Amino acid sequence: MPDFQLLRTHGVGLALLALPILTSCTGGDTEQFSAGLEAGDGVGTDDATDEGPSGECGNSKVEAGEECDLGANNSATGACTPECQINVCGDGYVNPQFEECDDGNNAETDYCLDDCKDNVCGDGIVNEGVESCDDGNTNPVDDCKNDCTLGTCGDGKLDDGEQCDDGNTNQTDYCAGCLFAFCGDGYVRAGEEECDDGNQEDNDACLNGCIAATCGDGVLWVGEETCDDGDLDDSDGCPSSCQPATCGDGFVWTGMESCDDGNNVSDDGCDADCIAEYCLQVHNGPDVDLVGNDWFDACADSPGSLVIVKLEDAEGNVVYTSQGMMIGDWTQNQVTSTGDSSIEYNENSHDRLVVLDNGDRLFVAGKDANPGADNFYCNTELGNGYVVVIYPSNPNWYINPKLVVTSYQGAYNNQPRKFVNWDESHEISWNGGAPINTCTLGPGGLVPFEGTFTLRVKNP
Repeated sequence: MPDFQLLRTHGVGLALLALPILTSCTGGDTEQFSAGLEAGDGVGTDDATDEGPSGECGNSKVEAGEECDLGANNSATGACTPECQINVCGDGYVNPQFEECDDGNNAETDYCLDDCKDNVCGDGIVNEGVESCDDGNTNPVDDCKNDCTLGTCGDGKLDDGEQCDDGNTNQTDYCAGCLFAFCGDGYVRAGEEECDDGNQEDNDACLNGCIAATCGDGVLWVGEETCDDGDLDDSDGCPSSCQPATCGDGFVWTGMESCDDGNNVSDDGCDADCIAEYCLQVHNGPDVDLVGNDWFDACADSPGSLVIVKLEDAEGNVVYTSQGMMIGDWTQNQVTSTGDSSIEYNENSHDRLVVLDNGDRLFVAGKDANPGADNFYCNTELGNGYVVVIYPSNPNWYINPKLVVTSYQGAYNNQPRKFVNWDESHEISWNGGAPINTCTLGPGGLVPFEGTFTLRVKNP
């Protein structure tokens, strides 16, 4: 009768294993072999039946040190391992009938759990290096997405803590950083904001309305502006530089400066205290610079008795300069002549010419000279305005002037001068110091001069 031997089973639920003991019909010897292992639910109680030294694994005999031996059927995926041990969870051999995996350890953070199940997304256990998270649920909008990746701003899914998620990383649209865009969020919204510095400070480069700070906006930009009066008027105490007006800044401060040439150097037309070094300056060129009859008023009204004249060419070279003391008080109607206005340009009206230090004579016809006279003689029609003339030491009223400065158009019906060949290019006429005849056409007559004439009245 066969003799059955019980083998113990391990955690995968191997049944009692029956090994029949058969008696050979030849030789009278009794041989024992394994008939096979099958899965079950029981747990064995005995180990190998043979005693003595460890047996030879794979000979189909369960010997000392062996839990099983199926001979050629021992395998890494079978019930009996190549080491003749029953295949159990944790031994590193995968028994596909009962195990999904077997990594030989009890770690829960790798691909194989300690119950030999695959670590998969959604099981609530993070597979390190494979999954970023695993919350064990199928909620697609929480912090851990269904593919076990962490929810990120810009993935198009509304995660916890996000107000919006438009599926992009563009921070210039309505959804910036997965928050609804607003002024002060630090992102410049295209078409809506000029700037956004992420704060509510109103004294830096970006104002609270997300408008770029500029000079003239009325808000003091700390570190950049020392004044801002809300306008770009360059004639007040805070010009368009948004720095307090000072002499030498290049802006003429009305009521405080008569000039400002951008420096604090004297003898260049505007002195170091921003007082003009001229009361009249004429730049002769193709345009009509002197119009009407008030262009000499500032000189007639200037305090002082020293008169300085200067003529510069287009390159700024001084070609003529001289000075002298005025005679009498100048008024707009009577400057260097006290004669009747109808004859002020006649030689018999030159009764108080300024004697210049080089011997020349300075004559200035009054504002009302020849008002409205309408004929073609040289001694008439000055256009109801001033005329500045420099004569040699023996002045002749129209024959030998050295320099003539007057406006092309006068105040009377805006008529041009009735002098011969007089036009807008003749507002300054100069022939290198040679005499010119104001009534002569062609050679010897008026010679246009491109340059600048200045006249100054000051205290000596």
